[in-house]
Amino acid sequence: MKKALILAGGLGTRLRPLTFAVPKPLIPVRNRPIIDYIISRLAKFGVEEIYVSLNYQADIIRHYLAERDGRGVKIKYFKENSPLGTAGPLSFFNKNGVKLGKDESVLVINGDILTDLNFRRFAREHKQSEADLTVAMINYTHQLSFGVLELDRANQITGVTEKPTFRYKASAGIYLVSRRCLDLVPAERFTMPELMEEAKKQGYKVKGYIIKEHWLAIEQIKQLAEASEAKKGDWISKL
Repeated sequence: MKKALILAGGLGTRLRPLTFAVPKPLIPVRNRPIIDYIISRLAKFGVEEIYVSLNYQADIIRHYLAERDGRGVKIKYFKENSPLGTAGPLSFFNKNGVKLGKDESVLVINGDILTDLNFRRFAREHKQSEADLTVAMINYTHQLSFGVLELDRANQITGVTEKPTFRYKASAGIYLVSRRCLDLVPAERFTMPELMEEAKKQGYKVKGYIIKEHWLAIEQIKQLAEASEAKKGDWISKL
């Protein structure tokens, strides 16, 4: 796992008004931008080339990264003229002639994620399973705030479940994408769910990998507040 793509082109609408002034990847968590955590973590696990896909407030992100030493990695940029979604920026690898080994895969990560995921273990599982696309997953629990009613055809209530809890395996916004999967990505807006579906249609192996480590996406103010609160023995301080 030598190359990674950070998706940093989103508008960050759910973090407004903060993102009117600062693009989401540069929002500080404990006085350190989110993208800084991501780059440091990737470098720790041997990533040598990091590509950052930019659109909204691209110049601000480039200016910030230009002032950093790269932490031993090469940082390059893809510029989205219009938003390309979560998979569309992968088209730049072929378009720009980025050389990949025959069996090489690209790590893709959303630019709003904090995690102490062991990327080396993730990559090893991807390779050993001979997957073409591996999707990192989290266990997600959601409890409804209302009672759920069961009805018969005459709309008579036959049962009620008070504030039920649902449990899912949800995408964590981290992926390993094989070289041949890149050929499935058009040079237009394209999402990771669309890439998963297309890969399955082609008979490619699409697998899930459950994250057992810590993971947090900074999507709303409440997550930002959670991440900013220092706690005894907390994992963010160790990133």
